[in-house]
Amino acid sequence: MMIKICQLLMMFLLVSLSHGQEGNDFSDTNKRLFNALNVLSKKKFHNEQESLKSIESLEPELKKLGVDSLFGLYYRLKFNHYNDFLKRDLSLKNIELSIAYYKKANNLKQTALSTMNKGNLFLWQGDNQNALLNYFEALRITEKNKFNYQSGLIYKNIGVVFSNQDKQKEALAYANKALQVFLDLKDDEQIAGAYINVGNCYFNQYDADNALYYYRKAEKISEKTNNLENLSFVYNNIGSVYIEDKKDTLNGLEYIKKAINIRTKQNDLNGLIFCYNNIANIYIGLKKFDLAEENIIKAKQYAIEANNKRELTESFKLLSFLNESKKDYQKALHFHKLYLKQKDSLINEMNNKDVKELDIKYQSEKKEKQILQQQAEVKQKNSWLLLISGFVIIGLIVFNNFRTKSKLQKEQLKLENKLLEEQSNYKIQEQRLDISRELHDNVGSQLTFIISILDNLKSSSVQFDEAIDKKIDILTNFANKSISELRDTIWVLNSKQLSLSELKSRMLNFMKDAGESVDYIDFQFDFVVSDDKQLTSKQAINLYRILQEIVNNAIKHANAKDISVLISQIENELQIKISDNGIGFDYESKKKKSFGLTNIQNRVQEIKGTLKVQSELENGTNYFVAITL
Repeated sequence: MMIKICQLLMMFLLVSLSHGQEGNDFSDTNKRLFNALNVLSKKKFHNEQESLKSIESLEPELKKLGVDSLFGLYYRLKFNHYNDFLKRDLSLKNIELSIAYYKKANNLKQTALSTMNKGNLFLWQGDNQNALLNYFEALRITEKNKFNYQSGLIYKNIGVVFSNQDKQKEALAYANKALQVFLDLKDDEQIAGAYINVGNCYFNQYDADNALYYYRKAEKISEKTNNLENLSFVYNNIGSVYIEDKKDTLNGLEYIKKAINIRTKQNDLNGLIFCYNNIANIYIGLKKFDLAEENIIKAKQYAIEANNKRELTESFKLLSFLNESKKDYQKALHFHKLYLKQKDSLINEMNNKDVKELDIKYQSEKKEKQILQQQAEVKQKNSWLLLISGFVIIGLIVFNNFRTKSKLQKEQLKLENKLLEEQSNYKIQEQRLDISRELHDNVGSQLTFIISILDNLKSSSVQFDEAIDKKIDILTNFANKSISELRDTIWVLNSKQLSLSELKSRMLNFMKDAGESVDYIDFQFDFVVSDDKQLTSKQAINLYRILQEIVNNAIKHANAKDISVLISQIENELQIKISDNGIGFDYESKKKKSFGLTNIQNRVQEIKGTLKVQSELENGTNYFVAITL
């Protein structure tokens, strides 16, 4: 269940985010309020209530002035607040209000920037399609009106979307467009950010040298401008290159620790939580479990200090994963229970808040009812209706809380079953390894001994007649083939899962051997892997044996001059086409009589695949096999 380091190691992709607004958009009368909003946009809050209270304290004055552009900035500020505290639904509501007010004010530049921020929200939620729709809508405004700086910000973000989709060519093109804009504007801070994103594109293309080249340029500018935020990003990414590509973990960790030092100076508790969990994930990948645990504990302490209950929940989850990786299933279950308890506490806290608000509302309505009871019978009935409604809503909340707890209990049971399954799989894998060792050490060594004896007979001075020499050659070939088949069997037994690229390599070796053994047939092999997915050992060995059976049948019976194998991956389906230009045969009459064809059909059924055969006399044969990955 261990996850690869490259999946755990987070790369900082710099996404441009608009916070404030130009002061010259306002008259002198409104600049004081604008400045107050702008100061808040740059201030870092660690307490959610304090942050929201500071922002909403300006709302009464905003309503008095009634300036649409100021409302646009106010709602963009609330968007950033809710986004910082991971309340995505409220973030979306506020950024849409910001866009509406800027459109009402006909403020095109700020409309474009708020639309870009809306795209960012979709990007962070993994909705690349809606992210691009908003980015391109913003870009149409900025390019038409020659807002070059804003266009550069949007180019950068579009590049990040393509990078997330692993379309590194397109990502690099947009990152370079952004870089050129900021070079023309001589904006050092944005140039550094663009260098980081260009470096990320090369990192994702496994071009470590170019990635480091651009990260170093970003590092130099950020040190010159003392941009600590950019420096923390670039140190993290340089560390990633050293760990992932240079295999220099010590140097890589030093850079990530530099990022931690910056976030410590900035008192960025949430950033520190991220960095320590990041280092912990690296250590888990390296199986240095003590160091991993040490960093998770630090992240947990910062989460408690920042009152970040969500990240505290994640720390318990990570501790559960750590102990599962160590195969300490008892501790894994213990921390998973803490994770579920903390998660349950978060849900209860939200529900209790709702219940408290309803109770206050109910008490107010009750007092009003006592005062107005003597005035009118109709009002009395309405008050009772509100009372009943309050109880119904409270009942619904309690019921929802009960249902959520039931769901969490199911999750716990699911993990317990999963842990038992892991233990069972581990034992099965050990048995498979024992079998493969026995096959290799006993059967393999005996076959090797037989080949050695046969080779000695052939090279001895004793002369055998032609018939005996022929028998020796047959036995030698049979033993060599048996060893090859034994290797394939051991390959599968040793693996719980195999990637498509590993299967491709095995199939390519088989086709190469087939081509060397038969010089009158032209072999063609093409296996396109677009996403290196994992196969079960059952899927892998069956696909490999199907290829062997079909190709060997074509060599023996088809009298073909060309045999081609085309394997392609289309989304979640693997499609195999094996063709020859031989004499063909009547498939319908042969499929139940031929052991080889029956064997192929059975193997396809075992992996829940489909088989289609097209063959005509003198027109060759085509086999089509498809399975869902």
